[in-house]
Formats: sequence, structure tokens, C-alpha cells
Amino acid sequence: DVVTAVLEAEKDERGQTYEKTRLVLMIIDLDRLKPVNDEFGHEAGDKVLQQVAQIVAKMCRGSDHVSRWGGDEFVVLLKDADLAAASALAERIRESVARRLFPVGDGEVARTSCSIGFATFPFIVDAPGKLGWEQTLALADAALYQAKRHRNMWVGWAGTVKAADIEDLLQAIETDAETLEKDGVIQVRRRAIDAEGDTVDRLLSLGTPTRDR
Repeated sequence: DVVTAVLEAEKDERGQTYEKTRLVLMIIDLDRLKPVNDEFGHEAGDKVLQQVAQIVAKMCRGSDHVSRWGGDEFVVLLKDADLAAASALAERIRESVARRLFPVGDGEVARTSCSIGFATFPFIVDAPGKLGWEQTLALADAALYQAKRHRNMWVGWAGTVKAADIEDLLQAIETDAETLEKDGVIQVRRRAIDAEGDTVDRLLSLGTPTRDR
């Protein structure tokens, strides 16, 4: 798969992955594809997915890797990135998808938004061997789960040195990420939402947006 391929490409002549390589694993999930399929048909949903893929590819750098993952999800692997860079990218993608009118044929347009979760790899800089990329991808998925609680949202995290002392870090984060954040075990970045809840349902009630530049 794409993650394995990139990590293999980062190995040196001794077959060891460069410890200084910083990656971010990001999962993008559409919030409202089923209603698009129900209203306009599955062909329209496919057109929306294709256009979202174009948005994501346009926002990413040439060194990043974008792959379709599941029915309405994409995985992005960002090279030489950290939480700040991933947060900026996630916001650009989120805003572009939320503002876009997606042509689906016969003069009709559809709206959707996306939720995004991401995690750094290595997840703990001071303990790069603590978690493998599969566990880091699961952490990105856990961040996505947090984002999906609001929709049109992104959440990302990384482990601090304190995280290396937790035996089952993945389960701990899935169980109570809020406490771990307060205790300084994980660093968390998330999009601030307004009091009214900026979901796709609210966006739909606001009328026609300006297309992205």
C-alpha cells in the first residue's frame, strides 16, 4: 500500500528507516455523500468523489501521497511535516470542500463537507519505535472519529515524551484523549468551531457559496 511504499523509499543502504524522517498520516472522510447518492444517484456521488480528490491533490505538495481508501475516504501521507503543517493543510482542504458547489450533471450541483483526522509518524519523536505505522494510522482514524462528532472539522495529534510510558497508548487515546491532552501526554490541534456548529447541514441552509479560487 501507499504507506508501506513510502516508508520503504525512506530506508537507507543498511535497510533502516531514517529516524529523522517526519511524516503525518491523514484520513479525510466526506460527511454527506449518502444524501448526494440518494438525491442525485451514485454516479453523482462518484463525480463528487472525483472532484474532492482533485481538491486534495491540488492542495498537497508533489512529495505528498494521496490514495483513495474505502468508499468515501482518502489517506494522505505528508512527508517532512508536523502538526502545524498538517493543521494548515487540513484547514485548506476542509474550507475548499465546504465552499465548493459540485456539478453532478443536468445543471444540478451538490454540497458536502469533510472531516479530517491525522497523526504524526513517529508518533513520539523521543521514542520512534514505540508505535508502528499501522498503529499510527489507527490513531489518525481515532482523531477522525473525534472530528466526525462535529463534522466539517479536523483533529490531529502527536505524542509527547510522557506518552512513551503508557503501555497501550492507542487504547488510552481512544478511551480518554481529553484527559491525556490535559496531562500533557499528547499534543492536540483541532479546528475551532463557532457556537452555532459549522456543519454541512448549516452550510446548506446558507445558500450558494462563492466557489474556491
